[in-house]
Amino acid sequence: SIAVRESPYLISDNPGIRQYYLDRFQRDSFFVPYGADPVYDFDRELLAKYNVAPDNYFMLIARMEPENNIELILESYVDARHPSPFLVIGGHQNEFGRFMYQKFSPRVQFIGGVYDKQELDSLRHFSKAYFHGHSVGGTNPSLLEAMSCRSFILAHDNPFNKGVLGADACYFSDRKELTAHFNSMEDLISQKGRMFKDGNFEKIIQYYDWERITRQHEDLFGSLLSKV
Repeated sequence: SIAVRESPYLISDNPGIRQYYLDRFQRDSFFVPYGADPVYDFDRELLAKYNVAPDNYFMLIARMEPENNIELILESYVDARHPSPFLVIGGHQNEFGRFMYQKFSPRVQFIGGVYDKQELDSLRHFSKAYFHGHSVGGTNPSLLEAMSCRSFILAHDNPFNKGVLGADACYFSDRKELTAHFNSMEDLISQKGRMFKDGNFEKIIQYYDWERITRQHEDLFGSLLSKV
């Protein structure tokens, strides 16, 4: 609160954060988002390590925290009894992570952290669907990385995610709604998969590419310094 009120300039990395500053503090800010690099190289052979096949598994990448809606996503998956496996990537050694593991394993595969970028990108790219349950914060790096890998994305319905994905995702806000998405997954992918993937990849190139983002920061800092 002190930083927002007292800083002479603010930068928001998401339209939802900019609106939050306006509503809560009556402070406007410059919008410069986080970035990601477009990915073109994927290796399906890397999937064998996780005993999954291309286009036949679900996944999410997240810190094991309640606000990331991991429990909601996995409960909906179990409710739908979908036959495709589900991979959860992220350390689960904290209290909430252990609770998730005990509740959903072995139905859900908790594989811990994956730190090899090509391996992680390939898992994203070849997944049937990627779930993004983050409900707080601004432009999330893992969401941009999924977009850059042409993942088919289902995201929690909130201003932060919608500010990034726009119309190129399926949204969910509760267990019933997401279970219905699981039950109609093949139709969703058939009808909207290519459009969503291409639309999000184009966003990475047009709006979120790191070189573009770096230039935006440089231009903004230069303009502010010129006023000093």
